[in-house]
Amino acid sequence: MRDNAAQSDRNIGGKQRFERMIVKLTNAERDTILAALRRWQSFPAAREADLIATNGGKHRPLDNSAIERICKRMTRIASQRNEPSRRQSNNGALN
Repeated sequence: MRDNAAQSDRNIGGKQRFERMIVKLTNAERDTILAALRRWQSFPAAREADLIATNGGKHRPLDNSAIERICKRMTRIASQRNEPSRRQSNNGALN
């Protein structure tokens, strides 16, 4: 999976800084991450105490709407990757 638009946030002096992160994932890895994010939505109280989710307390954990946006973005990118290229000719053959 490659998401050129993916941005991670870092809270520096009260301001958010965005960085681009490109991670190539297999379909199984992507599906596992999506499943973990969906499960994480079910435990909002645990997020505040999770040092991994907050980078050791350096930022607030993502809320449900932020998690939803990530899931939608990952799903959209995966579906775009699986679509046949519109630039590729089929030489007039019928599907």
